[in-house]
Amino acid sequence: RHPLAMIMRLQALGVLAAASAAAAAAAGASGASPPAAVELAGIVSGPDFAGEVYERKHRYYPKAIGDATMERLRGIERRVWDKMNQHNRGLFKVIDSGKPVPYSGDLGGAGLARASETASIIVNSMQDGDGSIAPLSEAIENSEVIGISPNINMYTSPENRQGLSAHHDPQDVFILQVSGVKYWLVCEPLGKGRDLPTRVSDNEQHPLYYRYTAAQLQDTVCDTFKLEPSDVLYMPRGTIHAPYTLNNNSVHLTIGVDGDFTWGDFFKGLQRSGGVERYAPSAMAYFQCVPARDLNRLVPHFPLRGIKPDDIPENLVATYLNEFQSLDFSQCVDSMKDIVRCESCVSSTLSLMRQLQEMKAARQRKNRKLWDSS
Repeated sequence: RHPLAMIMRLQALGVLAAASAAAAAAAGASGASPPAAVELAGIVSGPDFAGEVYERKHRYYPKAIGDATMERLRGIERRVWDKMNQHNRGLFKVIDSGKPVPYSGDLGGAGLARASETASIIVNSMQDGDGSIAPLSEAIENSEVIGISPNINMYTSPENRQGLSAHHDPQDVFILQVSGVKYWLVCEPLGKGRDLPTRVSDNEQHPLYYRYTAAQLQDTVCDTFKLEPSDVLYMPRGTIHAPYTLNNNSVHLTIGVDGDFTWGDFFKGLQRSGGVERYAPSAMAYFQCVPARDLNRLVPHFPLRGIKPDDIPENLVATYLNEFQSLDFSQCVDSMKDIVRCESCVSSTLSLMRQLQEMKAARQRKNRKLWDSS
């Protein structure tokens, strides 16, 4: 079966218009784009990103990355491929029939270069694989809106290839086109994808199944974006997308925002710290009355940076009490709503969250050694 069969069928169904025209129309429909070369830091600190875009809708940012950054990224695929070794081999995948499978070729850059001539190559968790990546990671981690250390994957594709088949991700992503051209079919979320899902299932019968057929997308609102070097595309989790190349090779980075905890996790933390019993039978009672989309929103991460788990400041507790009250409790009984005023409950849960963050940071430090091993 032709690797672009799904894209061709969508074209026949009228879901896809001509890529260049659709990209231009989508850019206009998305509202004002940031000025050229604002960099990733400029995107996430932009005047409308927090209130209109983040965790809400996809947005295309043409020519957002400056020449100096792009020059540092030039040739990143070869540099990272050359660092493949027996310790990090598991981070390298190839795309077969629209799905990632383990790379089974020779170790090192030469083997990967040969494989890349006929297949798309994925390098996962390569934020520590090349020095040019650091400014991109720092832009996300230092953002007051996000404040999360991202996970960065690299995708290389030969011409005339469908990448991963139509699917949604369980994390928000920024796509940065490094070289070549890649087209992106981007569709509004469907089903559970509308709830900002943080988990997915490969079981087709599971409600969290995350792949889609052309028939499912026939009546869905979709855009097509043509990404060229320095272009950025932001997609909240749950956004359906299917990338493909035509007559150009492509290298792009996927900068994934894998949050440490959602508001659903926060409720579970409240129960673990003993703060739920005064207001509800269990944390799960809130899962019955607070909208799923609210439960799946990420708790603000940036304010917790550098805070000691055993010393949560009062002003920080007040900040999170205010954020907590932004959830929709309208379908909860009145006694359950009072939990948003429990300072000790929130303080204990923030302490637990910081402990989890420190554990994650320790794992990340360990994973960095994968790129140093020989």
